[in-house]
Amino acid sequence: MPGNKQTLRQVLTSLAGSSTLHGLPRTVSSGHIAVRILWGLLVLGATGLFCFQMVGLCREYYSYPTKTSVQLQFSPLLFPALTFCNMNPIRYFSDWHIHDGLYKMYDTSWLLDTIEDFTADDLLGWGYDAETVQILFEEFSNSRDTYEAWKQRILTELRKIPKENRTALGHQADVFIHSATFGGYKIKSDQFSLFQSATYGNCYTLDQNDLIARGGGQRHGITIVFNIEANEYFKKSSSSYGVRMVIHEKGTTPLPENEGISLDRAHETSVGIRLVQVKRLGGVYGNCTDGYDFVQRYKINYTLPLCYSLCEMHHMVEFCDCIPLTSIDIEDFNKDICDFDNITQRNCTEDVYHKLEYGEIECDCRSRCKESVYPLTLSGRSWPHREYLTDVLLKDVCKRNLTLTEIYYPDLCANLTQKNVRNEVLDKVVENFLVAHIYFEDLNYELVSEEPLYNTVRFLSDIGGAMGLYMGASLLTYVELLHVLLEIILHLRTRRKTTIEPFKN
Repeated sequence: MPGNKQTLRQVLTSLAGSSTLHGLPRTVSSGHIAVRILWGLLVLGATGLFCFQMVGLCREYYSYPTKTSVQLQFSPLLFPALTFCNMNPIRYFSDWHIHDGLYKMYDTSWLLDTIEDFTADDLLGWGYDAETVQILFEEFSNSRDTYEAWKQRILTELRKIPKENRTALGHQADVFIHSATFGGYKIKSDQFSLFQSATYGNCYTLDQNDLIARGGGQRHGITIVFNIEANEYFKKSSSSYGVRMVIHEKGTTPLPENEGISLDRAHETSVGIRLVQVKRLGGVYGNCTDGYDFVQRYKINYTLPLCYSLCEMHHMVEFCDCIPLTSIDIEDFNKDICDFDNITQRNCTEDVYHKLEYGEIECDCRSRCKESVYPLTLSGRSWPHREYLTDVLLKDVCKRNLTLTEIYYPDLCANLTQKNVRNEVLDKVVENFLVAHIYFEDLNYELVSEEPLYNTVRFLSDIGGAMGLYMGASLLTYVELLHVLLEIILHLRTRRKTTIEPFKN
């Protein structure tokens, strides 16, 4: 009957009295109004503290913090890619002179002299404009700067030659890689793939999937003997002897100008490597990339140094309409090499380098989400001793009729047979060779991975803890709130029907 209907206040009072939320029943069941007010204030205060802590929890959760874990694991290890460059891009006794641009640049070797040997009137008389003359006197006033300027001009002319012809001018794999073994088994020179560097010319990469180390130390490593052909060095484009070595992840492009180490001639270098695998969290947890878009665009695997190199090329093309000398060969950049003697281009390239260095131009280059890093440990000693040189290395050289004996030392093999080689000759011959041992120090490797520091399960647990601490609430307590909302709706609906019913009658 209508007389038995409860008011909204009575409904809410009844629900509050039976609530499991701590303190709320006290606000309606206490006999004295002051006690009810006190409990009401306590409930409101606890609710406020709960909301305050919820704000802190939400801020922490949506900052997506991470933690780094390091695990030590053990397994047979696959060797990384190894790239070796003879630090001489042009063989002196090759056919470089048939290339007009390169020959003319060599013919103007007066640039090797210091600029003080000439006057401004001399340079103006040779056709240089006043601005160029001023820059030459300001920037190339000593022999080293002059040599580096000459070297850059030589390398620029070399880069203009088609790739196939450049390959013929450089050191060949079957000579440069005198011998290579893995675990005592021979590695043929044709297992090395050609890679061309603007600075070092022909480089050779060993990237095989069957080179698996099953133990640590040199016995389970790779040993390579190099013949750098020191007499072939083109002195006006190479200022030192040796081999440039880059250890990089399999399937990636090396950048020997920016990465790697140099191996000295007449030395044995032991290179102990360790494997560190890095896994980063992407998405909301970190700013890493899988490199998929990079691969789709350039058709080469992504690395951070390569990304910065291509970013530099992009901005050089955009601002200077040319590409840097040390840029890699890639079809996307069909532009000429920046002309060192073009003052406008030189100033433009220097400006781009300055802006890149100081962050005025940004590159969207990020670390890879998954990558392998190879820290190195180096040691070395003089190599070889006299007996090993004459009884092993030179006998092999003579059998193969290499240019070392055909051109530089024609009587070496005959004198070697008679054991009549002069010491001064051997001192020169030994400077053509060096050896490198590359091996894993042990088969333990580190797995460095990022993990969410504050995941969803922990977030919900902290919310539950705050609810229990401040209000004694649980998940079912919030079901009670739905119950309250449902009771209010039903009460208002029943009240509306009661109000409308007399008009129907």
